[in-house]
Amino acid sequence: MKRILLAGLMGMACALAPAAADSAVTMQASALNQGEQQIRLFLDTLKAGKSDAAIDGLLANSKLWSQKTGVREQMLAQINAATGIYGPITDYELADTQKLGTMVIRQYYLVQHRDMVTRWEFDLVRSGAGWTIGYFGFNDQPATWF
Repeated sequence: MKRILLAGLMGMACALAPAAADSAVTMQASALNQGEQQIRLFLDTLKAGKSDAAIDGLLANSKLWSQKTGVREQMLAQINAATGIYGPITDYELADTQKLGTMVIRQYYLVQHRDMVTRWEFDLVRSGAGWTIGYFGFNDQPATWF
């Protein structure tokens, strides 16, 4: 009797394991979908030359960022300095996606300016209200990208 019960429990565990893996994949796909929409809207708005609206939209979608004082002004100053030096943004592409468990996803985008490429980093984190951008920033040092 114990062998049958044990075999039955093992069979149930094996049957549930793929479902758990499927659930994790579904959650990550949802994060990518939700997060990529926020990121692409941000980058499209920057590409349209509306850095104020891009930052405001990103901050409005994140309780984390909207509560931090001075972030808007700092990011605007940095973005405007980069576009002043390297020219307007003309294009962007997703360069890499890294996953850390089922709660954090990092995406790197290469952003083409008229005279330079910058690399943007966006960390998507799972919160109680869904997926949000927990960190974002950019740099202009290609030697550090490899």
